[in-house]
Amino acid sequence: MRWGVVGFGWVARDYMAPGIAAAGGTLVAIADPSPMAQASAMSGGILAYDTAEAMLADAALDCLYVATPNNLHADPVRAAVAAGVPVLCEKPIAATLDDAEAIGSAVAGHLYGTAF
Repeated sequence: MRWGVVGFGWVARDYMAPGIAAAGGTLVAIADPSPMAQASAMSGGILAYDTAEAMLADAALDCLYVATPNNLHADPVRAAVAAGVPVLCEKPIAATLDDAEAIGSAVAGHLYGTAF
């Protein structure tokens, strides 16, 4: 399974990336505006993008893991849904009830999970 990650901070880098590999998957791309996060990914042969939209348009992904700060979950989740890519989003689903309801509506009928 080819994974993409949005938000390549310590949780994604130190826990999710090794977990993907341990489960037999491959982390092929990340989206993070941080030059340090991009350099870290590229040093491991992983494609790096500034935005989820750019990554979803360019990288052939089987699944997307969203590990951005909680208040930034909605946009990459919606982008993945629009691209037809299943989503695993870090907990909590959102920082506000309005965002949580918007994400819930966006993922209706789409393969989605919240990571715990």
